[in-house]
Amino acid sequence: MAKSTITTADRDGTSQSGRQQQALQPGYVAMDEHTLQDWLRFAQAYAKELKYYGPDDTAAGDWQGFLNPDELDESDLAAWLQQMADFADRPEAYADAGDDNLQRPHLILFLVFLQLLRQVQGRLNDITRRHLDFYYRRYLQLQRKPAEPDSVHLLIEPSSRVAQVLLPAGTAVDAGKDSQGNALVYRTDGDLVANHARIERLSSVYLHRQITGIREAREQYAGPKNEAVVEMLKIPFGVPAPGDDMPAYPPLNQAVDFPFLQLLQSMLAFIDSGLFLSLEEFRSLVQLKQRREQADGEWQEINDILDAAGKQRSGAGFTLAPADPRDFDANLTKAVGVLDFKGLPEIKNVYELYDQRTRQDAQQFIADNLYMSYDQFVRMMQIKVRIDNEWREINTLLERAGQRKRNDPKYSLGLTDPASPHSPPTSPPPWVRRTIPRSRPSAPSAIWTSCMPLCWNWKAISSCPANSLRT
Repeated sequence: MAKSTITTADRDGTSQSGRQQQALQPGYVAMDEHTLQDWLRFAQAYAKELKYYGPDDTAAGDWQGFLNPDELDESDLAAWLQQMADFADRPEAYADAGDDNLQRPHLILFLVFLQLLRQVQGRLNDITRRHLDFYYRRYLQLQRKPAEPDSVHLLIEPSSRVAQVLLPAGTAVDAGKDSQGNALVYRTDGDLVANHARIERLSSVYLHRQITGIREAREQYAGPKNEAVVEMLKIPFGVPAPGDDMPAYPPLNQAVDFPFLQLLQSMLAFIDSGLFLSLEEFRSLVQLKQRREQADGEWQEINDILDAAGKQRSGAGFTLAPADPRDFDANLTKAVGVLDFKGLPEIKNVYELYDQRTRQDAQQFIADNLYMSYDQFVRMMQIKVRIDNEWREINTLLERAGQRKRNDPKYSLGLTDPASPHSPPTSPPPWVRRTIPRSRPSAPSAIWTSCMPLCWNWKAISSCPANSLRT
């Protein structure tokens, strides 16, 4: 096999070790930062303040001669102190210097003392590292991760005499020596086939993204300002994607343009100024009215229960055949006859019977006089009470509109029961049957006749006078 040339490539990057902040290292700030030269300067300054007493016990100057026997001036003294500090660190370098001032026993003894002081100083400055070790290892019980082998990336270039070369997994690679002189040997972690393929060209794809929001759609449109409003609305309402044309407006299948938006605006304004309702109230009113007009299935279920009760009472030949499928009172009487509630305390009508349906005597009355099962009665009354409640809510909205138009919070529709519709009772009293005989209001019927065509006929709203609402 031909010999391969293995070269290493320098890669610029930021490793985790390179991201460490020096200020977080234990030795970044020492508790005692004095150097040996600092102590020598301190001793020289302190010696100037100490009096020297001679053999006759009289003051004879100070102790500056202890470190400065030649009485050097300030400019030369700094170099002499630095020389003493070097001598304390490397005494072998001054073995042949022949400087008697450095060989004085009392000076050497003082330098030994400073060297011993540096031992204590080192332990003092190590307290930050020992504190971190205590916190992470003993208090938090953190353990060091096991050693991981180093890894490098290799660039393999085969010899020109071969087309390709295989380096099997585990091939040893010599990477020289480390900082301590030990040999660095790496091994490949997989098979590698190296050849003479070269990168011919490096290309990048640039994607220019321009985000057009609602504001940008309006500001960037070069046409009339009115059409710019429509362009702005295409961003949130466009179909199938933002910015596409908006779908036709149901139920008229009307294309959405600026004149149509103006028409919708006039409709919304009329709801407030002409119908004296908020948009939420008007929407609720329309939904309730539409639900009541499309309630034939609910009434059919009620009448099927009544028809079965009539057959149970009168025989299989009975047929309800109601004249008005929504006249609940008349159809109930036709099916089961006139009901007498005298034997039931606190029960005077079928609605109170429904409220007290859990009573034993009430359940017996249902079986004996209504000719239907308990479940059938509950189902029938659930539908009927829901119908009554929805009409009561309709009356509440109409009455609220009338109060706003007259600016009179005491205005009422004038129903038989003055408490309706503000605080409907738990069970509808007898007046409910008179007020809502056919699932439509009797007292406000004229109001509804004048008002509700405006709700269903959108073309009429834009031109309907404000006083058309007769509440």
